Amino acid sequence: MSDVRTAVLPRPTTTADAAGAPGAGRTALRTARRTGHRTARRTARRTGHRTAHRTAHRTPHRTGRRLVLAVLGLLTVVVLVVQLGSVDLLAQLAGADPGWALVAVAASLVPVLGAAISLAAFAPGRIPWGRTLGVQVASSFVSVVMPPSVGQLAVNARFLHLLGHSAAGVTATVGLTQLSSVVVTLVLLAGAVAVSGAPIPAVPWTAVLAVAALAGAGLVVAALPRPRRSLAAVLHRHLEQVGPRLREVGRRPVRIAAGVGGNLLITAGYVAVLDASLRAFDVSLPLLQTALVMLVGNALGSAAPTPGGLGAVDAALSAGLVAAGLPAAEALSAVLLYRCTTVWLRVPPGWLAFTLLRRRHAL
Repeated sequence: MSDVRTAVLPRPTTTADAAGAPGAGRTALRTARRTGHRTARRTARRTGHRTAHRTAHRTPHRTGRRLVLAVLGLLTVVVLVVQLGSVDLLAQLAGADPGWALVAVAASLVPVLGAAISLAAFAPGRIPWGRTLGVQVASSFVSVVMPPSVGQLAVNARFLHLLGHSAAGVTATVGLTQLSSVVVTLVLLAGAVAVSGAPIPAVPWTAVLAVAALAGAGLVVAALPRPRRSLAAVLHRHLEQVGPRLREVGRRPVRIAAGVGGNLLITAGYVAVLDASLRAFDVSLPLLQTALVMLVGNALGSAAPTPGGLGAVDAALSAGLVAAGLPAAEALSAVLLYRCTTVWLRVPPGWLAFTLLRRRHAL
């Protein structure tokens, strides 16, 4: 019976038999080629889709980042040319004492440290200290092409947002930082006037006009019903966001002390820079009077809607120093040294910090 089955039923074909059959090698080769071509086409499609997907997502981001850097760099050059184009800077600074000039440069680092401490104190939770310090350096670059307070607020808000904080948390933190700065400035200004007995330095009429224009615009907005309601809604929303954060910070006095201490460091650093700039040209004022001139000048510069406080800070500081009894030539030279150390010398490291933080998606 087994012999019958063997004779009748066909034997299963094995791989070896197929390979040995006529034409089997060519068939296997064609099959391999077809399979290989199909696999290659699928791989190419998948790779192409992934590459196109990555390009579609990355190219606009990189292009936008480069465009932002190019625009900010161009605006920085324009502001620099406008402010220093009519001034022989080297001639004005040639008579400065190198030792005191270096002291001014070193003291200009203190406000950056104070700003980082203040932001870290009012931020919800812990934020990376190294990046926080780098962000304050980067804000020195951005503030050259924007009003000083606006540039720093925008950079801080962007930094906190990319750390994952909610919009309410970012608004509350930035608002608390700014509120602390204003309160500390007003208290120090009132204290300097009360202790020194000196009158508030005279301010230039251009700065007065700028502040008056801002106040007038605010009154016009407040007088119109629709803008008034919109402004009231915005203020109410911001107060609702800041209120819980303010109560949370109020339960942690160490953070309040750190935030206020950071703002005091900012003021002390700027006063030290102005005092060293004066001494670099063999003139000086009592420290309280120097602080008074600096506080008024920087307050006007922050209020003026010009890039980097262009014109407003310089005019207010020069007028205040001359009103305090200093010669006009030395006062102007000291103000130029002050502005170089607190603004223009910060631009290269600020640009570098801004670029690095953008590449790491921290700004």
